Amino acid sequence: MNDARSVPFLSFFFLALSLATAGCASPEQVRALDESRQALATNEAANGSAYTYTRSFQSWAGFGRDTTVHVKDDRVIGRDFSEWKWSEEVATPTMPATRIVTNTWSESAAELGTHAGADPAKTLPELYDECQHDILTKSTVENDLTLTFDAAGILAVCSYYPKGCADDCGGGIDISSVSFGR
Repeated sequence: MNDARSVPFLSFFFLALSLATAGCASPEQVRALDESRQALATNEAANGSAYTYTRSFQSWAGFGRDTTVHVKDDRVIGRDFSEWKWSEEVATPTMPATRIVTNTWSESAAELGTHAGADPAKTLPELYDECQHDILTKSTVENDLTLTFDAAGILAVCSYYPKGCADDCGGGIDISSVSFGR
């Protein structure tokens, strides 16, 4: 590879390598996600793979939604949805703003996916996979990545926000609560 033809090849190789590795999750984030998977596996084993989690979204414009997913034996068995907006009353220290529910529904295992507007009915391991393969692989040159865990070490937030974003332009996973039980 000492001839003139190798220079363009090497240039292309290093450009491709730098683009492929530019701004993905750090090794620390990948390690933390793996440790969190272990915490999840421990909790699932102790509770017969039965748990409920809620994903939440809140807009800067005063509305939001919550999707609660029920899992048993590694299968989604139900999904609940609630859409809301903040009351138009001005909040004060003694009178906080109130959520006004504008839409709710529930799905049984047989009805999963029959309603629109909610987060998908996925198990927590599926959300971990989405985090690892779809979110933490986003470019950190173009996005800010966030990865956090709750007090038990379970995934809480895995998200991306385009740099310079001022509105609801990000995406990802925001788990507001997880409860394990048989």
